[in-house]
Amino acid sequence: MTDHRFGAGTWQSILDERAKRIREAREAQAKARREAALSQQEMIDNMKIGLAVLALACVVIGLFITVMVSTAKAIGIG
Repeated sequence: MTDHRFGAGTWQSILDERAKRIREAREAQAKARREAALSQQEMIDNMKIGLAVLALACVVIGLFITVMVSTAKAIGIG
């Protein structure tokens, strides 16, 4: 009916345009999912690094306190 009213090929061009828009929407969604996954992985990596730094700082502080306490006991302060 559309082809008869607006000329040959009109309906097919409408279908082609619809398919193109659907494909572009799927591609945009896939790209957004990939970017979200990359962002989440980057956040996880940053958290791992932060936890490692925190653990190292705790170990260093613990060793410092241990050395200070043992030194104080050795010289008879504590």
